[in-house]
Amino acid sequence: MTTRPHSIFSVAGNRVANSPRTGIRLENVAGGDISKNIVQGFGTNASTNLFAMPACCETQSQFVTDFGQSVVTTGSLLTVANNTASDASGTVASVSSASYGAKLAPNAYAVAYGSNFTPTFAIATQLPLPTTLGGVTVQVTDSGGVTRAAALYYVAPPTPGVANSSAVCFLVPDGTAPGLATVTIGTASGSALTDTVAPGFYSANASGQGVAAALAAIYNPDGTVGPQPVFQCATTGCVAAPMDTGGGNGTLIVSLYGTGLRGLSAARNFAATIGGVPSTVQYLGPVGGNPGLDQVNLVVPKTLAGTGEVPVVVTVDGLTANAITIALK
Repeated sequence: MTTRPHSIFSVAGNRVANSPRTGIRLENVAGGDISKNIVQGFGTNASTNLFAMPACCETQSQFVTDFGQSVVTTGSLLTVANNTASDASGTVASVSSASYGAKLAPNAYAVAYGSNFTPTFAIATQLPLPTTLGGVTVQVTDSGGVTRAAALYYVAPPTPGVANSSAVCFLVPDGTAPGLATVTIGTASGSALTDTVAPGFYSANASGQGVAAALAAIYNPDGTVGPQPVFQCATTGCVAAPMDTGGGNGTLIVSLYGTGLRGLSAARNFAATIGGVPSTVQYLGPVGGNPGLDQVNLVVPKTLAGTGEVPVVVTVDGLTANAITIALK
């Protein structure tokens, strides 16, 4: 819904439960009400799962303060009453394991966060992935009411002193219908938004931002291949490593790795730019031997030589993935 400033606006009868930092926020609304909403999992510790800062306008402390409340009405004249709220304990917050975005897709990796799923770390060591790992199981009930067991990649205990940091990486079950799903782990549950695709790329810093966790190589007409490092890491983190674009005859191809892309409806519904310049895709699909990992091979335009660190933006079926970067010399 949209509204002009200072008009009457009513938010009533909703269930808000997508993540531990979710709430209801209205600004500059004179008249109206926020009532009879169930706001579950807004989080008494709103810095938990703070994966990405807003693009503008708020400092981290302001952001954390706002999402430590179930309802925020900045500069607004509204009636706020009869809402039910609880903190994040006992809830499950599920996000893409690559982008940390809220949308999930069938056959894509997701990470569920909660208070205490398991006391020990465990990781799957063989295929097919198990549906029970470290005593943990995950059930996904889709918008059509169908419940399926999810395959598990790893389970992790909470980080000491960090609320809702226990994690379970799971594969969203094949056949999960688009819409609002419920993810259940033990006695805890939470809502998750699913779609046919939910494109996300892994970054070298494992944050969903910054330089891509990618491979690259220059392919020459004589059949030789020259690998190009995409990033370099130190104790302070990972940074982009400038790559050659291939000179006169070679072609630089970057292989990005992500999840939630393989459900693409048709090749014509894929688009990619590097540094704002359209890029040709040579491959988009699953990585063999890894049930939730997807790969996209892009040709880097030679006109980008010398541009430095540039964003890679991919759109799949109208949904744009998290922007990661590469560097070119």
